Amino acid sequence: MQYSKIIIPVAMLQMNSPNDVPAAFYGNIGAVIGHEIIHGFDTNGAQFDSDGNINSWMSQAGQASFDSMAQCVINEYNEFNYTDSNGQVYKVNGVQTAGENVADNGGLQAAYNAFMSDPEWNKPFPQTPKLKDTTNEQLFFLAFNRFWCIPPSDAFAASHDMRFA
Repeated sequence: MQYSKIIIPVAMLQMNSPNDVPAAFYGNIGAVIGHEIIHGFDTNGAQFDSDGNINSWMSQAGQASFDSMAQCVINEYNEFNYTDSNGQVYKVNGVQTAGENVADNGGLQAAYNAFMSDPEWNKPFPQTPKLKDTTNEQLFFLAFNRFWCIPPSDAFAASHDMRFA
C-alpha cells in the first residue's frame, strides 16, 4: 500500500533556525507544508481515497463548493500578466495554473491560521534597523515572500510551468 507523503528536503529546513520566532517558521515552511496538504483536496487529490486507490471521496456538495472556490481563483489569475525583461507581456492562464494557485493560496491561509493559533504567535523577535516597528504578522508575510516571491528568469518562464495564454 502506498500513502501520500510530503518530503521536506533538509535544505528547506536549513532556512529556519530553532531560534526563529513562530512568524518566520509558519510563514516559510508552514506555508510549504500547507500548500502540499491542499493538493490532497484539489481536483487530482480528491480522486484518491485514504488507501491510495482511485475512489472519489468528496461529497457532491463539497465538490461543488471546491469548484466554486477554484473558479474564483481562476478568474482572479486570468487578470494577471507577466512582463519579461524584454518587455514582452504574457497573460496568465488561470485554468492551467489553477491547481498550484489554489494550493498556494490555501497553504498560505492554513499556515496563517496555524500561526495565529500558536500561543507564542506574538513572541518578540530581535529587531534589526530594517525590521524596526515590524509586527509579527508582517514578519509572517515577509518570511512567506522571502521563500516564494522571486521573479523567474526569462529562460525559466519560457521553459517551465508558467503557462501563459
